[in-house]
Amino acid sequence: KRLMRQMETFTSCKLSFFSRTQEPASMSILDISLPTGFMPINEYLNALSDNRARVISNWEFNKALSEKGSLILYLDKVAHNPIEVLPIKLRQTHKVGILQPASVSIYEYYDETKCVRYYHPQKKDGRILRRCQNDECLCAEENCSMQERRKIKYQHRIT
Repeated sequence: KRLMRQMETFTSCKLSFFSRTQEPASMSILDISLPTGFMPINEYLNALSDNRARVISNWEFNKALSEKGSLILYLDKVAHNPIEVLPIKLRQTHKVGILQPASVSIYEYYDETKCVRYYHPQKKDGRILRRCQNDECLCAEENCSMQERRKIKYQHRIT
């Protein structure tokens, strides 16, 4: 157990969000997918939901939603102004070769129109890494490529 504790590292991300309308959004849900190899810090989440200036009303870690797991945070309200900033602390339990961005979605309980953004614990934002050679770019984290805008000769198509 002691060796495992020494290998764990911690990271913190700040989530910024606000209500789309002038009125505060009530009963909102933050659905945070976790990057591979990361787990929520229960003690920190309990402190966010238990103190006097309660930041979140409740939370749950749902492993059934995906292999990586989703951290669900329940918010009593989300204001339009000022922008809410919620720091999230995660524990890295396993090292991963190429860490992919994870998603965060927020929506009201009674209106499931979601706002989805991506984050990366080691980068400023959740942009997907790209590898480029000349005019061709490939996503380093997914099996995709950039479309090249030019005419392709018949010979190239069949070879």
